Amino acid sequence: GSAMGAEQTEKFLARFRREVRPFPGAAAAVRAMRRAGVAVVLASSAQPEVIGRSLALLRLQGVLTGVTSSEDVEKAKPFDDIFSRALARYGLSAATALAVGDTPYDIAAAHQIGVACAAMRSGGFPLRKLRCAEHLFAGVAEMWRAGRDLFP
Repeated sequence: GSAMGAEQTEKFLARFRREVRPFPGAAAAVRAMRRAGVAVVLASSAQPEVIGRSLALLRLQGVLTGVTSSEDVEKAKPFDDIFSRALARYGLSAATALAVGDTPYDIAAAHQIGVACAAMRSGGFPLRKLRCAEHLFAGVAEMWRAGRDLFP
C-alpha cells in the first residue's frame, strides 16, 4: 500500500503545476473562516509534500490552525485516524467539530467518531454516495456563504 501511495504522490506532483486549479472562492472562504475565529484544520490523507504545494497554490500558508497528514497516522480514510488525530492535536471536540470533505471516505471517517460532516459535491462522487452527510454543498465557498450557522 505505501509503495502505491508513494507512486500516486509522485505522479500527482508531476502533473500538479499544469493541471491542478483551485476551486473558485475556496481559499477566500477559508481566510474568512479564520478571520471569524473558526479553527480550520486540514486533516488530509495526502503526503505532506502534496499538502504543502496545495497550501502554497491557495496561498494559505500560515492561515490554518493546523494540519494532519498521512505521516501522522497508520490508516487513512475511511478510517477515523486522520480526524481523531486532528481533534486530539488541536484540542477540538467531536461534538462541535465539522468535517468537510468531498468523498464518501471523509463522511465514513467522521461518522466513526461522532463528527458531523459537510460533503462537497466538488469531488466528483455521485450524489447518492454523499447523501449520508449531515450537510451537502457545491463547494467550500457555498458552504461558508450558506452555512455560517454550522460554525459555532
